[in-house]
Amino acid sequence: AMPERWSIVLTHDTKQEMDNVWFTEDKPEDILKRIEEKGYKEVSLIGGGMANSLFMNAGLVTDLYITINPTIF
Repeated sequence: AMPERWSIVLTHDTKQEMDNVWFTEDKPEDILKRIEEKGYKEVSLIGGGMANSLFMNAGLVTDLYITINPTIF
């Protein structure tokens, strides 16, 4: 967790606790509603395929930035 940011972790294990971190299994729409209620105007979705798909399929992604990292095997 970064102290200057509020992080949200999508998980079924919502009993975890950490400063500035919200562990949730809420729907993407409900997550964004809570973020908006806290006064945030911008959100970055940084996750894996499952988290990204949840928000994309709900029509909640407005911009997509792709970073390509070359890998040598």
